[in-house]
Parts: sequence; structure tokens; C-alpha cells
Amino acid sequence: MLSHTMIRVDLFFYSLLLALHSYGADITVNGFVLKGTTDDAGITSFRGVPFAAPPVGDLRWRAPQPLTGNGEVVEDEFAAACAQGDRLEKWYRSLIASLGEDPAQFDGPAKGYEEDCLYLNVWTNGFEEPKPVMVWIYGGANVGGWSYEPNYRGHNLAQQEVVVVSLAYRLGIFGFLADARLDTDDVASGNYGLLDLIAGLQWVREHIHKFGGDPGNVTIFGESAGATNIAYLIASPKAAGLFHKAIHQSAGYAWEDPVKRKAMLEYSRTLFDDMSAEEMRALPADQLLEMVAADGPASGFGPVVDGNALTAPLSEAFSEQAGVPLMIGTNTNEWLMYLDPAEKLSDTLSTYEPAQRALIQAELEGLSESLALDRYHSSRRMHCPSDVMARVNNAPSYLYRFTKVRPGEFGEEVGAYHGAEIPYVFGTHDEWLPTDDVDRGLTRVIQDYWVNFARTGNPNGGALPEWGVVSDGVGVMELGASSGMIAFPEVELCRLLEVTQP
Repeated sequence: MLSHTMIRVDLFFYSLLLALHSYGADITVNGFVLKGTTDDAGITSFRGVPFAAPPVGDLRWRAPQPLTGNGEVVEDEFAAACAQGDRLEKWYRSLIASLGEDPAQFDGPAKGYEEDCLYLNVWTNGFEEPKPVMVWIYGGANVGGWSYEPNYRGHNLAQQEVVVVSLAYRLGIFGFLADARLDTDDVASGNYGLLDLIAGLQWVREHIHKFGGDPGNVTIFGESAGATNIAYLIASPKAAGLFHKAIHQSAGYAWEDPVKRKAMLEYSRTLFDDMSAEEMRALPADQLLEMVAADGPASGFGPVVDGNALTAPLSEAFSEQAGVPLMIGTNTNEWLMYLDPAEKLSDTLSTYEPAQRALIQAELEGLSESLALDRYHSSRRMHCPSDVMARVNNAPSYLYRFTKVRPGEFGEEVGAYHGAEIPYVFGTHDEWLPTDDVDRGLTRVIQDYWVNFARTGNPNGGALPEWGVVSDGVGVMELGASSGMIAFPEVELCRLLEVTQP
């Protein structure tokens, strides 16, 4: 005979199962049955969710096509990363090894690299009251990266009462090839990766309410090439209304529009010679990657003005849009990790007129050769154009500077490096990264600012230091060992480099 205690325990677990079921651990979306998994913190994940038809075969180099399921079950598993080389994976493992740690710690793509990659991931801590939605767009120079790199997983951030989504998009030659042979009546070639992001945001608008998200309160956030694509989404008429706020992390260089459609058309004509579109689509993905590895475009891969997804250069289109509330910033040492050891400051500045060169050198005086080069490149390509973007945005903008340096030799070598803020945003500090109590405190500060902004379009709230709007001339929010407003450090250097608001 069962005791009263055993009955109570059984009823408790039965109630728990019912609660999980009522929260929608399994959700039917667009004809697919999505199997969610709930962790010990109460966060339910839905990984590997298809949002467009696989862009393979005849769908290679076409706009993403709608996809409707027929009762297929989608397990909670990450999908393959979009087709790319293994450069990024090697970079991570090399970095870990340089710290004296085991590079095998790095968790690469769960199912390798494939063209069939248009999937997204969702993390939520409840399905009832609608919560702000934060959609992550990963970086990697538009040729690498994936939506679930270890630092991009949303289980910790979702504990802050937001729904986190991470989107995949086609990369490199698969996502950004412009070629007249691929043009159609309604879509000019060149922006397939950008159109993938728009398709993912359309999926969010239509379905995120089933995951406890508010489709009327969507913030896109991303770093490096991911932030570059965010700027293009702000500028794109096709993305209008799909999001309501944007967080732009370390990608000011996009302001200069380095990728031109004409140059990409010429590159493609040289690469594929007299092949037909059908012959181009029949080439194996590995062969395409090898072709690009041997002969890549000088300007890299990225969105281009096509008259459809983008109707004008970024600087023109961005400043002409109505704008959305924008949080934008950079890290102190964006370029330090990527400096060419053979580069000399004197050579780099030789293109400037003597008087201007002397003033720039005076501004960099007192720094070591490497730190002077880092400050020059970081300002020219990141700090200064990000400040310009903040000022021309036609909505409230908040500018930040991330300055936190990790403790130990690693921090001394790389400073506040490109991408250093990401583990703080997601609360996903890798075991191989030196992390102390200051880092953990800064994590909470950054998450509070990011989530406040996602809720209201204003990062302020609670006991956080007050963050002023750029248009008020208040400077920049320093996010570091301590946080607070400071004067924009590069005002004079930006003026000398002629990267200022028009």
C-alpha cells in the first residue's frame, strides 16, 4: 500500500510533467513538431528549427524559399553550420593552445558544415506572458561562424526574462555572390545571406509568440560581420518593421561600404568564366570553397547595393531611414590581435600629407609600436565610424566603449580585443578564459544594460550608472573594471583621420 508521502511525491512529479507540457515543451510551428528540452534553470531550448527551404541544388544562389512541414518531428539538436572553410575553428583552437589549455575543449559545429543550414535556435524561460525578443546575428567576416558557437548560446541570457533567438545565414560565395547569370526578375544576385536574415526575422514575427516572445518588441544584436549585417538590415526596405531596436557591436568599418557589386560581378566572371548558371549550381560545395580559397575577392564578401534588398550605399541609406533606437560601440583594442608583425607605423602613415601625418603621430605619441598601430587601425575602422553611425541615426543612440582586459598574460597580449565583450553579453565565459569576480560583476552590468535596452529602447534602469543619449553630447559609456560615462577618447584622432560626422 502506498504511503501518503509517496502519493504526494508522485503527485508532485505528475504536476511537474503537466506544467512542462502546459509550457509547450513540444510546439507545432509551420507544420513541424518542435521538441523542446528544459534545463535545470527552467530554460527551454528549441535547436535546429528550420525557417526556410534548404538552399541546395537549384535553390543555390536563390532567395530563401518558404518551407512548410507535414508533421515532421524536429529534435532539440543543433543543425549543421553553413558551408565554409575551417579557418574559424582552427583560430579558436590555436587561441586556446596559446593559453596552455587543451584545444579539444572547443566545441565545433555539431553536424559539420553544409549548404543545408537555414535553421535557427530559441531559448525561453516561459510561454505565457510575452517577453522581449533578442535575435543574435553572428560574425565571422561573412565567410565563417555559426549561430551556436559556445559563446552564442542563449540559455543564460534567457534567464533575464527575454526570449533569445540565433539565426543562421549563408556565408561567403554561397551567401554573397553577385553574378548577372544568377539575377532573376524579382531578385538581383549578391545578397542571399542578407535575405536569409530577413526570412529568419519574418519567421520570428510570425511564430515567436508561441515561445513566449513579443513579435512587437524585437531587438537584433550582433558583433563584427553580424553587426555589419545589422546596419544593412536597418538600411534595407525589405527589413522594415521586422525589428524595433538594434545593438551593433564592433563593426564600424561597414560605414565605408567596402564590398561593391561591380567588383563582385567582375570577380565572379573571372572565377566562373563562361559557365552557365546551371553549371555553376552543379559544382560541389567543396570545389567552390577551394576555388575561393585559391582566389578570393579583394573586397571580401558582404551585402551589395542591388536595387532590391539595398537601394543605396550604407552611409546614404542608413542616414535616410527613420531609424531605430541603437546601442553601438567598440572595444579598446579591436585590431591588436590581428596586426601584421612586419607592419611599421611610419609606413602605414606614409599616405597622409606631411602636416597631417605629424599631427596623427603626435596623437599616438607615447604608445609602443603595436599599441600605436592598434589605436590607429581601431580608430580608423571601428571607433570613429561607429561614433558617426551613432550620430546620424534618426533615433536615440547610445555609444559604449568596452575596456575590460582579462587578468594575466593573455590580457596583457590582446587587451580588450575584438569580440571580448561577447561572453559578458551571453554570460558564457569559456573555461579557458581567465575569469575573476570583476568579470562576473561586469557580466551582470552588461546583461542588465542589454536587456533593459531590449525591453524599452533605453539601457538605463535600477542602480546602473546613467547612460546618456549621444545626441545630448554626453560622451560614451565605459564598460570595464568600473563603468560610467567618459568623454569619447578618439575625438581628435577621428578629426585628424577625417572620419567624422558629415
